[in-house]
Amino acid sequence: MLEDLAGYPADRHEWLTDYLNVAADALAAGPDQDDRRTCTQCLNFRRRDGACLAARRDELPNTARSYRPLPDTLRRCERYRPQAEDVDPSPGYERWPGLTFGDP
Repeated sequence: MLEDLAGYPADRHEWLTDYLNVAADALAAGPDQDDRRTCTQCLNFRRRDGACLAARRDELPNTARSYRPLPDTLRRCERYRPQAEDVDPSPGYERWPGLTFGDP
């Protein structure tokens, strides 16, 4: 989101409008069309203390190693690692290539 914001240095209102339109489209599509995942669905999420193991391994730039995400918030993450029951076995950097800063 911050990278998107940097893309609109002159007009933050335009960026916010675009962002809200994308969010509205995702809501209109319904939960079956939403490809986002929660951190609790990721193998990089440690339930014991709510830590992101990808951040701890320093795999998420500009993210503190002690990062503890909101576990049930839907998101797209380049370091998402699906659990066995996920219908799509692709890791985040393959699912959402626009987010990635390189394969692991």
